[in-house]
Amino acid sequence: MSITTLDSESWIGLTLIDSEDRKLGKVEAIYVDAQTDQPQWMAVKTGLWGSERSFVPLADATPVGDAVRTPYVKRQIDDAPKLAAEEDLPDDQVVELYRYYGLAYDVPVDGDVDIAGSNDRLPAIAPGTQGEQPRAA
Repeated sequence: MSITTLDSESWIGLTLIDSEDRKLGKVEAIYVDAQTDQPQWMAVKTGLWGSERSFVPLADATPVGDAVRTPYVKRQIDDAPKLAAEEDLPDDQVVELYRYYGLAYDVPVDGDVDIAGSNDRLPAIAPGTQGEQPRAA
């Protein structure tokens, strides 16, 4: 079941909890892939007094009462690359997030990024991520 933009936008302001039910912060924004028009990322206020912002994949996130549960654990999210929340994230920053979380990344149609073919997986560099092995050269 895919997450629609309408569904995910209703998550803004909800508390994000990890796979171990630990509170991570508040969902601040939803980022949509410009190529597919599908929601891909949550910007979450984390840290002491919500002073930091972490990007968390929407993939496999589920609403649970007044919260959203992500399959990722707190340590993994805390160690994720910290990016400035901008209206549009630059391709190199998006690639960095996909790589960190070990997620598949489709090369943009305009060819801005050329690091992996369609449906290839990037090696996971996040602690606790179960990504596939790096591609053969």
